Amino acid sequence: MAEELGMQLAVGRLLVVDWAPHQDEGDKLLFVFDGGKLAGSVPDQADVQKSEIAEISFASREDLVDLLPERLLHRIVSALDDPADAYLEHGQIPLR
Repeated sequence: MAEELGMQLAVGRLLVVDWAPHQDEGDKLLFVFDGGKLAGSVPDQADVQKSEIAEISFASREDLVDLLPERLLHRIVSALDDPADAYLEHGQIPLR
């Protein structure tokens, strides 16, 4: 948030860990943390580099399917659905 939006926010608890191996880039561990709730208007608070960010907006859960790539969509939906720490593989809950 600090780098992309120029906003200093406290990082909350860990929501998702996603193991995402990639044939060309190697294994990755990706984390989603609780970022809390924002008060007021994000565009008014943000200090963005216009060359990197074209628009800031809130999106409903229903809109996420049209806005995010599938692997990120699964990660975010898992963070929204399961308040317990979730372990994912490629954005999916592994078969047990």
